[in-house]
Amino acid sequence: MQKFYTNAFIGGMLLLLLSLLLGYACVSRSYLLLPLVPAGQSELLWRSATRTDAEEGGSSQVKILDDQFSLSFDFTLTSRAQYPYAEVALTFVDESQAPRRVDLSAYDAISFNTRCSPANTMALSVLTVEAGVPVTDKLVSYRAPSAYFSCTPRWSRTSLDLTRMETPQWWFDLHNLDLSRQQYRLDQVPRIAIGNSFQSPVDQTVSVLMNDIVLSGRDWRYLYFLAFFLVLAWAGFAVWLIKDYTRSLVESLAQKRERDRPLLAYQQLSIAPLRDREKTAILQYMASEYANPDLDLDTMVAAINIT
Repeated sequence: MQKFYTNAFIGGMLLLLLSLLLGYACVSRSYLLLPLVPAGQSELLWRSATRTDAEEGGSSQVKILDDQFSLSFDFTLTSRAQYPYAEVALTFVDESQAPRRVDLSAYDAISFNTRCSPANTMALSVLTVEAGVPVTDKLVSYRAPSAYFSCTPRWSRTSLDLTRMETPQWWFDLHNLDLSRQQYRLDQVPRIAIGNSFQSPVDQTVSVLMNDIVLSGRDWRYLYFLAFFLVLAWAGFAVWLIKDYTRSLVESLAQKRERDRPLLAYQQLSIAPLRDREKTAILQYMASEYANPDLDLDTMVAAINIT
């Protein structure tokens, strides 16, 4: 049985070590990180673009100061338009710089460092394609779910949930859609935009500085694989453990039986009816010395001191 316990301990430790290593690898790979800014670290190609209320007769302005190492821009809202706005967008492109849509469905959050002067509330929106709404050259043909975040003169880290953003009511009215259709998909995203909110100051230049913009998510396939492997591996180990324990137990009992055979023979002889002390002595000596090749009558007579 000692061999069984040794093999079981070694096998269990090896399987545990393999499970820990594989678990660490799978859990690490399940966390998805996709940098967008700085641009040189991003796997997705994009170019910056600006958009203001000039199309609606406004005079708001926006100027990009840096879009490579950080996203730095100034914007100034004016009250000329009914709903003034100014934004900077990361427009996804291919290698030929042609606009394209990217699949961001594997990511559920976007985080970044930000600083604004003066302080105000900014908006981040992700354009998506809505089923049943034809896409045209106008950006209003895309759904634009948005989330708001506070931007102050001090650096702060912000994280927004990409799956729980709100779509403006006017967009539903524009396309005659039911307001309850709040679900959206991130599998066709042409751009991500950062701009003002209705609480941003008017007739005042606002400086915005953002860096370390990262998309994050989880790839659950690695965790499903890990769970499947652990169940299969440990179940197999348990089956092997039971079978090997049974085999070792049978072998151990067989060896013990061989070792105890002389004693059993003596015990069987000792319970037989004995008539006298000499007969008892003879039987006891034969039971203990039966395997001695030198056993003969004279030796036995001398050993037990009988005639």
